[in-house]
Amino acid sequence: VSPREVRRPELPAPVGFQGLLAASFSIFRELFLPLILCFLGLSAAAVALRIASRSAAGAMRSSDSLVVGLGTIGPIAFQVTLMSLGVAIAAVVVADHIAGNPVSLGAALRSSRPLWKELVAAALFAALIALGVSVLLAFVTLFFISMFYGPTLAAHAVALEAKPLQFALARARELARGQWLRIIPFLFCIALGLGLVAAYGQVPVALVVRGMPESVQIAAFLAGRIALDTLTGAFFAVVSVILYFDLRARAEDYGPAELKAERASSPTPD
Repeated sequence: VSPREVRRPELPAPVGFQGLLAASFSIFRELFLPLILCFLGLSAAAVALRIASRSAAGAMRSSDSLVVGLGTIGPIAFQVTLMSLGVAIAAVVVADHIAGNPVSLGAALRSSRPLWKELVAAALFAALIALGVSVLLAFVTLFFISMFYGPTLAAHAVALEAKPLQFALARARELARGQWLRIIPFLFCIALGLGLVAAYGQVPVALVVRGMPESVQIAAFLAGRIALDTLTGAFFAVVSVILYFDLRARAEDYGPAELKAERASSPTPD
């Protein structure tokens, strides 16, 4: 495949898998700092909550449902909820960047403040979906957990179109109608790739700190976990918003001019 065939398309626009990756890598590089800042605190909080829930479960001697919830279900719920909030905020940053507006993480947070209840509700809904699928698939979803962040399309409809969650879910179904067999493999392949990076990216860290004091090894492991979660979460956020733009471009008359007009209007909740 020649570089011309995978160059970054002018967004919003329909994109294939190669176009999606090309655009995602390009925008990820351009917005590296604000995206990393967006996800760093959320990743650290998610790691801390996962450790706390597993520690609490380990301290209990019983094997009841509370232990199972704290040790297994809790970590997934914390991670998906917090990272879903990051996906929604990052969608505003990416949309403003593509529209040619000044990019500011602080401005994105301020503009999202009126939508906060809906964004939290969407994040909790994403966690519920992730938990349900994880139980059904014996938790192999941990290898493609980012696929549930958002949830994709619904969180974007809340963050970028100011739709309440109920209408955002309907909007997501509307946009994805007839496209599921295309977008699900896209999301799965990218989420699985990121999951493998997150899972095995710690191997070099373990090799470097092998033989060092236990406290150093633990600190290095936690730092590596937060760094990997930050990078993979931020990249998936870019992928998901470009895919949202892809679907809008296919479903309606929506291109760069429409995005610029939409971002200039500063939407508020319905």
